[in-house]
Amino acid sequence: MRLVMRNYPTRVYDNAINPKLIEAITNTNKYFSYGWKANNKNTDDQGHWNIPLCVQPKRSEHDISDKLKEQNQLVHSVWKYLQDHFIGNQKLSRAYINGYTYGTDGFIHRDDSFFEERGADSPYAETVIVYLNPQWDPNWGGETAIFDERNEIVRSVLPRHGRILIFDAQKQHASRPLSRACDVLRQVLVFKTMANVSEPDNVNFIRQKTIGHKHSSRTFFEHLVGTHIELIKHGASADTANAGLFHSVYGTEFYKLHGQIMDRSNVVERIGPYAESLVHMFCTTKNRFEEFTGQYTANRSDFYRDLLAIEYCNLIEQGAVSEKAMKIQQMILSPE
Repeated sequence: MRLVMRNYPTRVYDNAINPKLIEAITNTNKYFSYGWKANNKNTDDQGHWNIPLCVQPKRSEHDISDKLKEQNQLVHSVWKYLQDHFIGNQKLSRAYINGYTYGTDGFIHRDDSFFEERGADSPYAETVIVYLNPQWDPNWGGETAIFDERNEIVRSVLPRHGRILIFDAQKQHASRPLSRACDVLRQVLVFKTMANVSEPDNVNFIRQKTIGHKHSSRTFFEHLVGTHIELIKHGASADTANAGLFHSVYGTEFYKLHGQIMDRSNVVERIGPYAESLVHMFCTTKNRFEEFTGQYTANRSDFYRDLLAIEYCNLIEQGAVSEKAMKIQQMILSPE
């Protein structure tokens, strides 16, 4: 299992991609000869230029990374680099380049409305933006702005060369207008991603069983699925990832359920006896961090390694990049 420390949910990385690769993309004239304009149905929006990089229905639940490899090796190499270093085992649903000039506005929107319509929640989808312009003057504007529920800007990211921005696709965001002084085309490479959820039927089962249950400021369902997705992204086995989906369904020392939502036989039937034994141990162990780390240090068993992986992803899914999470990472990080 390869664990990657994540700064969830919005991350910015500078100088992370080989400049020659970015240069090769920006020097490919067909990408920047202006394509069709986006948002034609919005009469208030002047639209921006959009060039699809993979011929595929605009909204697809299928992973199109293999098709991208067939159609565009150059951009696929960027995609693989992102998977290996920043986003893990995400599926690719769309890949395209956007171009903006002075007068082409980017209006506030969310990228995952399609996933929301089919019942998915925020952990399912992330957007990745790679900024391509060789130089960028801050006086030109063109920041990517991310908004909260009150439409207040909570993050503003300048389009510097080679910068990567990764954020939850459910967040409201927009490309801010370019100033009149800007005489270049603002160029961004965009990947729309989805989490590789291993058992959709189990996700739907969890959704139904957890209706009305909260976890901090969110739903219990969001936390369970988010932990499951983190495990998949970090290369966990199917058993461990499935255990992560159910990891707190009996209640834990720290998370008290109001009433029983399922019994052990339900869970065994869904994910098998080994994965259920992980769930049961996770839920019933007191001082689980100390217990799991102690047991793993003593015997290096796969069982306690899997429990530590679940605890690690449980922590970072909640944004808790803590000493505990870092210790677990150091203990079970596989060699590169």
